[in-house]
Amino acid sequence: HYHQLHQLHADLRDAVEECNEIMRIEESYLEMAALEAELEPRDGKPLALVDASRILERRGDVTRVVVEDGRTARTKRLHLILMSDLVIIARHAPRRLSSMMRSDNRLQVKRLIPRGLVQVTDHPADPDKPESTNLISVVLDHEHDGQEQETFTLKCRSATDKERWLECFNPTIQEDDDYTIWNCPEHKAIADWTATNGDELDLRVGHVIKVVKKSEQGWYKGFFAHMPWNKRLNDAKWFPVNHTEEITDNEYTRNKARASSLRRA
Repeated sequence: HYHQLHQLHADLRDAVEECNEIMRIEESYLEMAALEAELEPRDGKPLALVDASRILERRGDVTRVVVEDGRTARTKRLHLILMSDLVIIARHAPRRLSSMMRSDNRLQVKRLIPRGLVQVTDHPADPDKPESTNLISVVLDHEHDGQEQETFTLKCRSATDKERWLECFNPTIQEDDDYTIWNCPEHKAIADWTATNGDELDLRVGHVIKVVKKSEQGWYKGFFAHMPWNKRLNDAKWFPVNHTEEITDNEYTRNKARASSLRRA
């Protein structure tokens, strides 16, 4: 009886977790729809952000700054939006006379760029110059629209805010992972594999896996690419690499090639 009750408890717990995750996905869907309504696209065309595989990861106000000799020379308030596959840089729209008596949170889109083309890193602070704190460096690769690479500096609201932005832009599932979730190699299954343990993936021919860790024993760790990583519904697990082949033309390989060309330059 104890074993049956224990199993029943585990089944109920799993069911509750799955229901909670479904609710979270639904909330994310509604959140994305609300965000879409807030944004004013540059060309006037609808952005169509709502997508079952797209989630809003973080958003908030930042300040674009020009730092000269450790001091802030110019500033511009912006709103930064990070999604699972896109980055939006917007500015708060000027308040219209007709909206003075009500809340108006419209945002004008200045940049919309695939996440894989955005690099965000720490901007070291000068301890002797307080204005240089809480800064992050942003590099936008405009390969998709034929423009030159753009680099600028953003000031976060606090040290904690800066840390959270850096973690969101450069996430790993575990600290010892080899790659971040959004910038990692991809493999395609060329043979079926049935998992023999709970920490393994079930593979079917054609499945695409995002790889976050590699071992020298012929096993890689990854999650399915058709939906965002999720601890409950799409966790990273191990699979035999000899049942897959690497995809050589994807966002990761293009990012790697761009980084190599920048080092040579």
